[in-house]
Amino acid sequence: SKFTDATHVSVESISGYTGDLAKVLPGFDGQTVSTDVLQSQISSLKTLLDVTASGAESIVDQVQDLRVQYQQAADQAKAYGLDYQVILDKGNAIAEMTIANENRKLEQSDQSVQARYLAATGDQEGADLLNFDVSAAQQKQELDDEWRGYLGDSYASSQTYADQMADLDKTLAAERLKIQATYAAQALADQEEAQQEAAEKQAEYLSQAQSSVASAFSNLADYVQGLGTSDASPLSVQDQYKLANDNFETDYQAAMGGDYDALTRLQSESQTALSLDQQWLGSGTDYSKAYQDMLTKLQAIGNLGADTFTANLAKQLAAQQVDATLQVNKSIQTMNATLQRLILMQAVGAKQQKAA
Repeated sequence: SKFTDATHVSVESISGYTGDLAKVLPGFDGQTVSTDVLQSQISSLKTLLDVTASGAESIVDQVQDLRVQYQQAADQAKAYGLDYQVILDKGNAIAEMTIANENRKLEQSDQSVQARYLAATGDQEGADLLNFDVSAAQQKQELDDEWRGYLGDSYASSQTYADQMADLDKTLAAERLKIQATYAAQALADQEEAQQEAAEKQAEYLSQAQSSVASAFSNLADYVQGLGTSDASPLSVQDQYKLANDNFETDYQAAMGGDYDALTRLQSESQTALSLDQQWLGSGTDYSKAYQDMLTKLQAIGNLGADTFTANLAKQLAAQQVDATLQVNKSIQTMNATLQRLILMQAVGAKQQKAA
């Protein structure tokens, strides 16, 4: 561009602008216009076009304008022989700080989104720590801004500022550590709870297994005990008669003492004993006496009432819960003892038949 007179300029091209303003200003190319009009038009267009959606000039444009203003001031200072570099440095420092502040806001906004993602995907500790770090950075920046507004750029040399920043750093560190400690304690508690639940579950499985094994051996012991008086027994009728009455008498005495297991066997044992009594004693007076004796004993059991058996059964069940292994061993011992007794009676009976 060149001046045609003191108040007019012939425009060749206008450059150095960006955005919508850069699209409009080339309309002046090739025209001769008043310098006042040109400056006024550029100023008006800049005000109208070089703004963001919020109605304010963009940060980048603000920084650029700031640099231009300080450059112009530096050029004037240089013309008068002043230290223009101080002015340039000041402008650059303000521009860099403005850009840094905006970048920090954008970064913190992104970190907040990241924290929300962590929370949504189950990492609440990570989310809380990231949110805390964003808040901590903002608090420190606010303290810096307050002191800069109070003392200017020399605020960093203030001892009071240094003390306050140290207090803030110390407090923030303690608060962050507390967050970590809280989650660590919760994680430990959750782990211990999980281990306790696993141990309880394992103990429950073991108890169930031991109870099942004890029941199996108990049933096997009953079966072995019944073998001696069954149709498959090799014992003579006399030996079966003795065995059946011995079995009944043993459980009768135990039942009189409150043994619930013995009580449950009395019905079948009394039936077996009476059947063999009739076979061995016949249908005469001896069988009648045995029959009456059986009724008397069963009546005695009935006279005990339910309380005795209920109390003893409760103790028995409690003992099984405490030591299920003991119950398994007891069932095995009972079965083995019954089996040995049956084997012994069979051996004696065989010897007697051979001697006869």
